[in-house]
Amino acid sequence: MKNFIKDLYSGNMIKNIIPGTENYLKKNKTSIYVGIDPTFHSLHIGHLPILILLKKLQLLGYKPIVLIGGATALIGDPSGKLKERQVLGLDKIIYNQSIIKKQILKIFNFIDHKKNLEILNNYTWMKKFNFLSFLKNVGKNISISYMISKDSVKNRLKNGISFSEFSYQLIQGYDFYYLFKNKNVRLQIGGSDQWGNIITGIDIIKRKIKSKAYAITLPLLTKSDGSKFGKTDNKNIWLDSKLTSSYQLYQFFINCSDYESEKLIKNLTFYNKREIEEIIKFHKINPFNRILQKSIAKSVMEIIYSKNEYNLISNISNILFGNKNFYNLELISSNQLNQIFSCFPVIKINKNLFFNSKSVLDLVCISTNFLIFKSKSEAKKMIKNLGLKINKITIKQYDEKPNFKLLKERYLLIQKGKKDYYIINLI
Repeated sequence: MKNFIKDLYSGNMIKNIIPGTENYLKKNKTSIYVGIDPTFHSLHIGHLPILILLKKLQLLGYKPIVLIGGATALIGDPSGKLKERQVLGLDKIIYNQSIIKKQILKIFNFIDHKKNLEILNNYTWMKKFNFLSFLKNVGKNISISYMISKDSVKNRLKNGISFSEFSYQLIQGYDFYYLFKNKNVRLQIGGSDQWGNIITGIDIIKRKIKSKAYAITLPLLTKSDGSKFGKTDNKNIWLDSKLTSSYQLYQFFINCSDYESEKLIKNLTFYNKREIEEIIKFHKINPFNRILQKSIAKSVMEIIYSKNEYNLISNISNILFGNKNFYNLELISSNQLNQIFSCFPVIKINKNLFFNSKSVLDLVCISTNFLIFKSKSEAKKMIKNLGLKINKITIKQYDEKPNFKLLKERYLLIQKGKKDYYIINLI
């Protein structure tokens, strides 16, 4: 445990820690919990660092508990929010819980299928409270001035905060107390935005039963612009393939900068410190091979999906971005094609438009209703700079006849620049 905490520090993976936590963990194989509110029907990669840390602690002999906040989801955590969350119905929350539970089990079953993971729902005990008993048993332990001092509340006072959101920290704090008393939980881990809520729980435990609890928070996983991954972000990276395809997930990691990747490999994988150092070392010898990025993509995809899915997607990526030709494209299976279709815009055009197109320029502009290029001048400029490929063939003249052999007798793969792909489907 000493080296484990030390490695977390050296990897800048600890934002806050209660003094004495390391010493307590050395001597006690306690239960440790993480809380997740089911306010959406999928986890995102911002959840992964905390769950992977909890799994690592399980492998060290600690009992992991994941608390799915069926009650707290009804309220909405104000932490990091500029306005109040949309109120969810109980049916929606129950549905979200079922999806999230499957994703959690997938992560925890990735290495060493230990059976001691416990997934709980705080609605189980919170539904037994009435308003007056909650105020008497919980509310009286925390002062108003204490609650207002929390960043999650203080940052919302100007724009307004409802009483329900204001009380959120009391509910999460009571969760810690309940688990401390009934499940031998002595440590809570979470994102740094949860520090105030976690401290409330520690204080409730201290005041009600005069016992000491512990906490560790991790720095939030942020994007290149510094913003955090959140459930309300349209550009989020989800663990549900219906929201973020496995190809999109793969490409996200492949396109991360070296600086971002050196943080992600510590937070999102089960590689140990020595393995991470080796990967970074070999990556720096030849960064163009993107060994670091590929190592992260491989690890995360195997955790969330499977080795077979990783092999499939990495093969597709090699075909699309590697030095492959039309022959290689012809070998793409129907399954691979469906994956590609889920990642790129598919433009359906009538076969006659294709066969009657006078030039490549007409094909990528008029026949596609200017969905690929906004104007002919834009297309001409791209072709002049050798930035347009059709079925992996570089187009050098915009007025050449589009005599291309079709993929599977009906598709054309259009590459515009380095990363933009389109599929033309002849109907």
